[in-house]
Amino acid sequence: MTLSRNRAVRWLAVGAAVAILTTACGTPDSGSSGGSGGADHKGGTLTLLDQSDFEHLDPARNYVASQQHVAVLYAPTLTSYVNAAGVAGTAIAGDAATDTGTKNADASVWSFTIRQNLKWQDGKEVTCEDFLYGVKRSFSDILTDGPQYQKQYLLGGKNYKGVYLDPNGLPSVTCKGDTITYKLAQGVPDFNYTVSMGIFAAVRKDKDTKEKYDDQPFSYGPYMIKSHVRDQSLTLVRNKYWDQSLDKVRKNLPDEFDFKFGLDASVITDRLIQDKGADQATMTFGNTQVTAQQAQQVLNDPKLKARSVVGLDGFTWYIAVNTKKVPDQKCRQAYNYAMNKQTALTAFGGPAFGDIATSIIAPTLKAYKKADPYNLGSKPEGDPAMAKQLLAQSPTCQKNIKFDYSQTPDR
Repeated sequence: MTLSRNRAVRWLAVGAAVAILTTACGTPDSGSSGGSGGADHKGGTLTLLDQSDFEHLDPARNYVASQQHVAVLYAPTLTSYVNAAGVAGTAIAGDAATDTGTKNADASVWSFTIRQNLKWQDGKEVTCEDFLYGVKRSFSDILTDGPQYQKQYLLGGKNYKGVYLDPNGLPSVTCKGDTITYKLAQGVPDFNYTVSMGIFAAVRKDKDTKEKYDDQPFSYGPYMIKSHVRDQSLTLVRNKYWDQSLDKVRKNLPDEFDFKFGLDASVITDRLIQDKGADQATMTFGNTQVTAQQAQQVLNDPKLKARSVVGLDGFTWYIAVNTKKVPDQKCRQAYNYAMNKQTALTAFGGPAFGDIATSIIAPTLKAYKKADPYNLGSKPEGDPAMAKQLLAQSPTCQKNIKFDYSQTPDR
């Protein structure tokens, strides 16, 4: 069993997770899992417990981290993040592509070569045209909730309505042999990171079921979807046509992934603490985490703590101020000084669930630079005196504010 603290408190807000993983076998990435000294174990079934089903399985509609992690098992993107801990894990490698792409001088034209021996679950070869079709369908209005970068970046993307309405449109994406080329409206130096999103994954035209593709996408990755019962279960088994020797990203250790949905977080935690029978090859997944009430039991037990890994992830939770409604910067700063971040962290479960942020960028990211403009390191409880001073300098600042929030069972 591995415990991971992976959501950090950043800047104004808080967020954290203590997740329990498995003992009996290494996880697919196996880089930080516990078990038998973190050793790799190939084969078997890995069961994953989550409170709710994935919003989407269609790679064009995936915009949640946990969904994207699963999607790379059946719909590898041109590039993917490497399997490494810490800042090293922010690097990318070629995945469905042979490398991380080539660009022209101003980064407005990018090309990627599709690697050999990439096959669909029925044995047919994956082609450049499959990737071309995949990005063109992602423009369709009926495929909701996905990223919008393709519409912003690709030349002509703002007016294109998708392959269902305009099959021959979007001339800014072309295929020549195994090479797909993207012409952008302007230079995008990190476009090879952008194509790691599912909106750029391949979809085979004869297998596209439009909205229904969300239930069971057709695979060209190391695993394929055997069954999916909405809000109950999802089972992935190996794609026999996958060439593991060419995989630069995944170890693909389990023979099967078995997701179970709809379980209470406290029940999941209790099962994994007991660590009996099949639960020895079971882990939590997605947003499921140890509750604040159970965290101390987990972290204070030497045996459980010895089977844990602790670290921050790349997420920052913060309260966003509407700058149109609150245009005065001094007023916004006053709100920031007035808030007691220490109390907020305590309400979320305490230090086990994250840290107080001093920057909007998490320290696990390569772009992070240490900064503390609001003196949170020395005054996490806030600075009411400074807040009053700023309010005095801004007579138009609203003393009564409207605070919008999402109301869920655990937040």
